[in-house]
Amino acid sequence: MHRNQEYTLGVIGGMGTYATVHLFRQYAQLFPAEKEWDRPHIIIDNNCTMPSRVRAILYNERREELINRMAESVKLLLCGGG
Repeated sequence: MHRNQEYTLGVIGGMGTYATVHLFRQYAQLFPAEKEWDRPHIIIDNNCTMPSRVRAILYNERREELINRMAESVKLLLCGGG
């Protein structure tokens, strides 16, 4: 097993596609590697149809739906993405 393959990082994305891309880039910089396989396994669930987190928090809009959708993403990530 390679150095960083001991664990998998799961990310709930889709809360802004470009924010997710930016976050992934930060992970790549956080785990410098001579060989790509030295980087950790990263799974991103980029689900852009989630309700607004800001509106859910500030205005209680679609809060339950957001919580349920985020829970579905967590379950998906726990299954290794599939």
